Amino acid sequence: MYAPSKKAYTHLKAAVSGGPSIVFTRYREAGVTRIRSHQYATAKSCKQVLGYDANALYLGTMLNDMPYGKEKVTDNENPVQAAPIIKSAVLNG
Repeated sequence: MYAPSKKAYTHLKAAVSGGPSIVFTRYREAGVTRIRSHQYATAKSCKQVLGYDANALYLGTMLNDMPYGKEKVTDNENPVQAAPIIKSAVLNG
């Protein structure tokens, strides 16, 4: 993760949530693959398989500049109270 200042980097790093996007079972076949077969003895068969690979898009967007310009780190003691102030500042340009 790139950030010009150490403070911005630590704020961004602390705000990251979630975990790795891992595909555990890659092979699926309509009519053969069972849905939750590890939980149910009579699992339903999968009628249609549709897959998307959104991971390829993520890296491309990280290379683009942010639309608002250079970053500015602002510390707020209470983020809930700061949200309306930030919202109005964004809406007013």
